Amino acid sequence: MFERRLPGLDEVLEEGNRNPLHEKVAARIAREAVTLVRNHGDTLPLRKVRYRKVVVVSPPGAFARRLAKESHIQVITTPYIPNRSRRAQDVQRAVQALADAVLVVFGVVNRYHVVCARRVMRERPDTPASVVSFASPYYLTALSEVEAYACTFSYQEAPQAAAAEAFLGNAPMTGRLPITIPGFYDYGHRIALGESAPENEASVVSRP
Repeated sequence: MFERRLPGLDEVLEEGNRNPLHEKVAARIAREAVTLVRNHGDTLPLRKVRYRKVVVVSPPGAFARRLAKESHIQVITTPYIPNRSRRAQDVQRAVQALADAVLVVFGVVNRYHVVCARRVMRERPDTPASVVSFASPYYLTALSEVEAYACTFSYQEAPQAAAAEAFLGNAPMTGRLPITIPGFYDYGHRIALGESAPENEASVVSRP
């Protein structure tokens, strides 16, 4: 232990203050935290054999970058902090892209993204919608009509990357709700995807 070499400050700064061990731990925590709260009709994962075209509307980050690599997925990025004109543009772009899509996925971080999702769904009511919340799990209360809903509890790169792989079916979703969403789902609720789940694993309060 005492013979371990500690890098100098210049070396640390040159490498962007990155620690490979810490990054591995963060990635593991992020993978285990991805929580599938709802999955009506087995909407997820987004397998190409099932979906001809999926539109993803999400802020920039690892989630959007990873899904953009899939040939059957079109990604529309939305800013974290928009202005009023940009808001209208984002909604219009999403509505136009959904003309020939069979599913839309919204990545939400703040209230702006929730409002955009609601407006798009109002314009395209026949297109099934899914949501991944990179922030508050309570956003479900404003998006209660979605077919699938998942949470990462953070919008940092590691949770976004973990969510992308889980949505594509490359990694399981094993997290549990650390809170109760009143009127919807209890503390500890989860839907296990990509692994065997014991009977009665998911607990629903009042809405399916």
